[in-house]
Amino acid sequence: MGRRQQQRRCNTIGRYLNREPHEPQLEDGETYDATISKVEDEDGVETQWGERDRYIITFDVRDGTRLVELKGRYNKSMWPKSNYFKLLTTLDPDHFDGIRYDADDLVDKPCRVLIEHTKDDIGGVWDNISNVLKPKKASTLVDM
Repeated sequence: MGRRQQQRRCNTIGRYLNREPHEPQLEDGETYDATISKVEDEDGVETQWGERDRYIITFDVRDGTRLVELKGRYNKSMWPKSNYFKLLTTLDPDHFDGIRYDADDLVDKPCRVLIEHTKDDIGGVWDNISNVLKPKKASTLVDM
């Protein structure tokens, strides 16, 4: 390993060791009302299955009077068992024909998200969206 590589490795390890563990913002196992606020393209991402294109979908999650922004990553796949396919059939079944869908149409869609905590290797706990569900019926929603 060259001197430059050693320096980069030391800098990376130093940042890693000086980092405070992340704290979750939402309760584990709880379902929250949310709205999709943004859909971004991310093409050519290296995964364990090779290079893939995906969407980064931003959810504005309501917890009482505050909003928590969470992002989900979805491979651009129309395979029926893919998370993206399940998301489309859950949130917009009337406009999704099973073959194509304009992901930008998801923006402003209401939904509910199930939160699952995961831990990183320094003890930080992160909020993750484990499932996206249909929104509650309009009659049961309360305006804030």
